[in-house]
Amino acid sequence: MVNDPLPAIGAKGLDPDYRIIQIPPRGHRGPHVSPARSAGLIGLMSPQMNLDSVRPFLEGPNRAVLATLGPTGEPHVVVVDYLALVDTLLLNGRYDRRWVSNLRRDPRATALVHDPRAVGHWVSIGGSVELMSEGDDASIEDAKTMSRRYGDDPEQFNGQRRVTRHLVPERVFERIS
Repeated sequence: MVNDPLPAIGAKGLDPDYRIIQIPPRGHRGPHVSPARSAGLIGLMSPQMNLDSVRPFLEGPNRAVLATLGPTGEPHVVVVDYLALVDTLLLNGRYDRRWVSNLRRDPRATALVHDPRAVGHWVSIGGSVELMSEGDDASIEDAKTMSRRYGDDPEQFNGQRRVTRHLVPERVFERIS
């Protein structure tokens, strides 16, 4: 992570408390510059960074706010449970949920995990969401695993048609104030 505020951030009046991580596209080699950098707003992002730098926070008992795009491009925002895996966030929902149908049409999403104990601390993870399983026992088991993490009853998911997706990070931002 970038620990020192970048001069370009302060010069443009953005919050200098941001620590920014950019994960390059799969198969990308060499330095990656974000669109904001090309506009002169943010410094060079490190292609070596991944979810490991924010993993301790993500493994806490927090829920995420997931933003997807509706059929006409309007944002749809919902609170979801998640599980931090090696390089993705596991998301699981009922087949008929609006956010699930939004992701069938457009796989772009951003998850924001807020720290309820520190109002100025949050992590935002944006990227593409990939389908892992749908309507099978594996999807139900994923839901049960996540429910145990949050202290919920895992048996509530029996008989439901569930969908498991992975949010593959392309952008990871952490703010600590």
